[in-house]
Amino acid sequence: MLGDKLPSADDSTSGRLRDRITSRISLPQDAIFLSFASATSYILRENIHKTTFVERLFQRKRTFVRTGGRISPGFAPRPTFRLSFSPQEVIMISSEEILRAKILLVDDCEDNLFTIAESLRMAGYTHVSTISNPMHVRQLHQQNNYDLIVLDMQMPHMDGLEVMESLLDVEKTPYLPVLTITGNSDYKIAALKAGARDFLTKPYDLTELHQRIHNLLEVRLLYKSVSEQNRVQQELALRDPLTNLPNRRLLLDRLEKAIQRASRDDQSVALFFLDLDGFKQVNDVHGHPVGDLLLKTVAQRLQNMTREHDTVARLGGDEFVMLISGIADPADAVRPASDALSILSQPYKINDIEVQVTASIGIAFYPAHGHDAESLIAHADRSLYDAKRSGKNRFHLAKVIEQSSASV
Repeated sequence: MLGDKLPSADDSTSGRLRDRITSRISLPQDAIFLSFASATSYILRENIHKTTFVERLFQRKRTFVRTGGRISPGFAPRPTFRLSFSPQEVIMISSEEILRAKILLVDDCEDNLFTIAESLRMAGYTHVSTISNPMHVRQLHQQNNYDLIVLDMQMPHMDGLEVMESLLDVEKTPYLPVLTITGNSDYKIAALKAGARDFLTKPYDLTELHQRIHNLLEVRLLYKSVSEQNRVQQELALRDPLTNLPNRRLLLDRLEKAIQRASRDDQSVALFFLDLDGFKQVNDVHGHPVGDLLLKTVAQRLQNMTREHDTVARLGGDEFVMLISGIADPADAVRPASDALSILSQPYKINDIEVQVTASIGIAFYPAHGHDAESLIAHADRSLYDAKRSGKNRFHLAKVIEQSSASV
């Protein structure tokens, strides 16, 4: 056990363990170490290869420890950890994911670092890093986003509490993945209040350390999986599933923000409400799969013609919206409207089928036609139907001017 006495030589079980070690690495038969750290110091003094010692001690990726008067192998991680949200949604953390987790060991004692790191690697963990200087932990975590940091609390220059405080500035989630270790139990409450997820007091058993690491990694990886799933679900809730364009909800949010910026900068916002002419005929003649591919191609063409800070959204069916921000005068909307009509009227090649549609566009402006998102959308929608009644394949500016595509 780290920081504790090994079993006495007259214990038959401990004697077998000592014999197992000494018979393979030529240690004196009467060698008794108070800790793994002192054993490692002996190895260094006698120039014995450290890896050989640890390999013999842990014997083929097993951690032999004294538990209940007998030698027992260290853990094999449990197969999976599951969290169910509904019959359709199950998050599973596999043992392979746990073993691939990124772990950082922080201790000013190199011997302790080596012993723990080797025991973890032999247990199957593949991404174990060590650092003896606590002042570098913040930068390392910022670069690598560790799944768990095993942190010694009492170190020179910077103690564990100071390290955790620095980690709060770079941790990307509210979950601080830290397991603290110290020989001073007075640190326990302070460490937990500082954000540590678990605490281990010296002397401790390697088996207990491994189990705590395993359990914390399960929780950490589950937390990350749930967070990612929530992020994806939130993203999907704001996107049109066919084209991946912003849906009405996201459009309203962006439009309100564009109005706020335009009000601050004394500029205008143009809103194009667009509908495809002849889309129903494409669906009727060629089927909905071709119609869906047409809508995706239309979405791509509109995205390609807009600026990065503008927005193209799909409201449903063959209705699209273009949000053009930062224009100084309503006349500035004529050029992009004409470009949209020209681009969308070009033939489409879909599954060896050539189809052709045109578009009608209704245009409304902030502040001329409203000071909120819903008002602008309503004015643009009415202008769209004015464009369709006027012959289609044209744009109509709400209550300002009316121009056909032929006259622009």
